[in-house]
Amino acid sequence: MCEPISIMAAFSSMAESFSAVAPIVEGIGALYSAGATYSAAKSGQAQAEANAKMAEQQGLASLRKGAQEEEQVARKERRISGQQRAALGAAGVDINAGSPLDVQADTAYMAEQDKALIRYNAELQKWGFDVQKSNYEAEADAYGSKATGALVGGVISAGSSIVTGLGQVSDKWSYMKQPDGFTGAIESSLSLVPKKKYALDRGLSYADSSL
Repeated sequence: MCEPISIMAAFSSMAESFSAVAPIVEGIGALYSAGATYSAAKSGQAQAEANAKMAEQQGLASLRKGAQEEEQVARKERRISGQQRAALGAAGVDINAGSPLDVQADTAYMAEQDKALIRYNAELQKWGFDVQKSNYEAEADAYGSKATGALVGGVISAGSSIVTGLGQVSDKWSYMKQPDGFTGAIESSLSLVPKKKYALDRGLSYADSSL
């Protein structure tokens, strides 16, 4: 049989060698975790960028809608003004002087007020969408920075752990190959078997045998 102490020392050395692999496993885990964080951050960045584009389109749409409403007011004003001129002309009134002219001016003024209010509301809505766009862009930039940080940090952390682990494995492997290491202890114990068996077969204790 092999010497128990030598075998225990050998397996203890081997256990320490296995523990040296832990940093490598830790490095791989760190890389996987960084990849998951990177993927989630890039997904958030893409969503924020899509929201920013949508906010931009909504802002432009509010301006287009405002322009359409202004045009509707302008057409209505032209129709009313035309009706007023026709009615005043039919009554034999000079439409270019006095009260008839004032009536037409009031109609045009009210139309311009309506158009100004529509334009103001449209621009106010666009400003709100522009603010949303800026916020989404800032959010996208934050997600992008997070993704880059996760990737760089993960690679550095994983690389450091793996290099450390490989160094420890190399050291342990070199030690195991030495006479007092795992391989040496096994070989030393096995080399004692013939001598000890020879002594025991002759009723002698191993300590009494000179072999």
